Amino acid sequence: MQKPALLLGFVAGLAWIILAFFPAECAPPTGTSEVFCNRLWTPALAGMLAGFSALFIDVRSLLSRAATLGFAGLLAGFVLMVAGNLSEYWFLNDLPHEGPDGWPRSVAWMTLLFGFLLVLIGASVYGIASLRGAHASRLMGLLFTSLVPLTLILGAVSQSWVGLSLGGLSVVASALGLRHEGSSGRPQRFISGAADARHPPA
Repeated sequence: MQKPALLLGFVAGLAWIILAFFPAECAPPTGTSEVFCNRLWTPALAGMLAGFSALFIDVRSLLSRAATLGFAGLLAGFVLMVAGNLSEYWFLNDLPHEGPDGWPRSVAWMTLLFGFLLVLIGASVYGIASLRGAHASRLMGLLFTSLVPLTLILGAVSQSWVGLSLGGLSVVASALGLRHEGSSGRPQRFISGAADARHPPA
């Protein structure tokens, strides 16, 4: 049921990674290419939101309270990122970045930044909560928990790489969801760590 959204999350994650390197005028954006380049963010962010939403729909009834709150926070963060980017570069791009007339654009930018922070926090909460699940769930827990350290490391290397780990997480999580939905029809157990009757979690 969630395959199209998971596939969208996979493609959008790849696109998000590519945008750090291509097209050339967007790596990094210049004054003349800023609007064009940042408008490319909108479909990529929306696609990743679709992919993570599909994962959440599949597993929400099986998650612990902490994992549910973490994943919900991640999704809320993506919503804010899409809203901030969409409003700034599709509706407010004629306004200046600073000054008394630029406050709506500043609010939009801060909305995106706050959304990114919420994504990082939510992924960490979900990841840590999932580390206590079954073996496959621990794999997802490690993936989500690694988002913050990888973001910090890549951002220290280059500011334009700060989002690479987010795209990578979308690619890997969506791919794993597609794989297990296609092979068993039950990605829920893989992603959420639902108890296995033979090997219940401690």
